[in-house]
Amino acid sequence: HNESQQLLCNTRWDEYDVAGRLLARDGEYSETNPNGWVVLKFEGIKTGPPTVLDPRRAGEALFPERHSLEKLLGVKQSNPIGFNSLYQQDPKPSVEALVYPMWTQVPDVPEGLRHVAPYYGLDFGFTNDPTALVKVYQHKHRVCLDELIYAKGLSNAEIKLEYLSTGGAVGALIFADAAEPKTIADLRQTTLVEATPERQAKYPTLRQYLSGTTYRLPGLNVVAAVK
Repeated sequence: HNESQQLLCNTRWDEYDVAGRLLARDGEYSETNPNGWVVLKFEGIKTGPPTVLDPRRAGEALFPERHSLEKLLGVKQSNPIGFNSLYQQDPKPSVEALVYPMWTQVPDVPEGLRHVAPYYGLDFGFTNDPTALVKVYQHKHRVCLDELIYAKGLSNAEIKLEYLSTGGAVGALIFADAAEPKTIADLRQTTLVEATPERQAKYPTLRQYLSGTTYRLPGLNVVAAVK
């Protein structure tokens, strides 16, 4: 009926868990978004000013008799990602979890690397993990990475469409996950993909591959990465 409501209670573990996907789709409630979700979370360690629903001051523990501030700070230090998710209900990427933390985000490829022929790194995913494709510019010890694809649910044909639509060159060297030999073999083959109106709108730069009602996508130079 018109007054029906939904209540979701869960522990946040990931940006893309059920709550994360619902918030990404519907947004949080506001005057301009009356159909959004009202988010109520009680952080293990309070951040921000007191509110009507949580009158604690910033820095106070939620249940100090069972989980003292000292204990919570110890968890935060030893496992910051788990702490943000389980205790703070705010899952997010952590700099501490990066394999190579010493990097700088730049608006464009540095001038000194633009003359270098790039190669690519491709990691396959589908349901739980995203497919990731990065363009790599490398000259001696200088490296610049450009993320081109980071998405779940991509078929092999969609990977080709995404790669070519971002300016990926046919014949460029692509290192891919050696655990997916069947996928690698398929990407090396010529692929015919239905050119639906939705795809033509999404990939307007692929007209050179359009043949009648289909895209004729060339095979990619994909090699298995060393494990």
